[in-house]
Amino acid sequence: VVNCHQDVLQKMKQKIQRDHSHKANLKARVEELTSEKKELELESEQMTAKVTACTSHLSEMLEKLSAKTIEADDLKEKCHKLARDMEFSKVSIEGMQKRISSMKKE
Repeated sequence: VVNCHQDVLQKMKQKIQRDHSHKANLKARVEELTSEKKELELESEQMTAKVTACTSHLSEMLEKLSAKTIEADDLKEKCHKLARDMEFSKVSIEGMQKRISSMKKE
């Protein structure tokens, strides 16, 4: 009976040792995961700051692009108007030259 009790006690001691070892392993893993979590949170904050900065820069660039597009459209319209004016002037000059020629013949 004494051997039986000693055997039970020995098994209980071994189980307690395994449990302590398991608890220590779990505690170390929790510390490791907590450290990783902090690193990921910091990285996430940094990435969020970068995304915010990039979004702000993109917004500025889009505003500049919009302004340049409007400016380009205005210049394009001015070019078309100038081309029309030049064509009108060319026709007018040709007409005047014909009149001058006909006046010289008279």
